[in-house]
Amino acid sequence: LWANRAAAHLELKNFEAAYKDARMSKSLDKAYLKAHYRLAQALYGLGSLFGAKNACIDALEISPTDPTILALFADINKKLA
Repeated sequence: LWANRAAAHLELKNFEAAYKDARMSKSLDKAYLKAHYRLAQALYGLGSLFGAKNACIDALEISPTDPTILALFADINKKLA
């Protein structure tokens, strides 16, 4: 539920609300990949590239070959370079 609401907030570019919901989702299930990904997206939207990178790293520990997360991770690293 929390991760889905985070996704809706992301679509509306309401990154602060998305961040809060993604954190709640992650706190309820640390292995839920979408929670980590949506947290990374929210942090990215808020301009917190290092936070977004760390959220991607956490997500990649769960699913190291997920193409969506790898693409976001690459984009973040490109902007940090």
